[in-house]
Amino acid sequence: MKKDRYLDEKKVSPIMHYDFYSTPKINGMLAGHVDGELVVDKNQRAIPYKKIGKLEGNVQASDKNKIRRK
Repeated sequence: MKKDRYLDEKKVSPIMHYDFYSTPKINGMLAGHVDGELVVDKNQRAIPYKKIGKLEGNVQASDKNKIRRK
């Protein structure tokens, strides 16, 4: 299963975003990048990658709670 994220049918690429002028200070955050532009909220701050769009595949509840054995 791939873990690609999509926002409005466009693939979101992960990038490291450093915002030294924000309050509180952000040392580094995994953000998203679509068509050459950073994905931001209404206040022009970067959105964390995990909160952008949807995953490509769905994890079923039965697979999620499966016991892993060696």
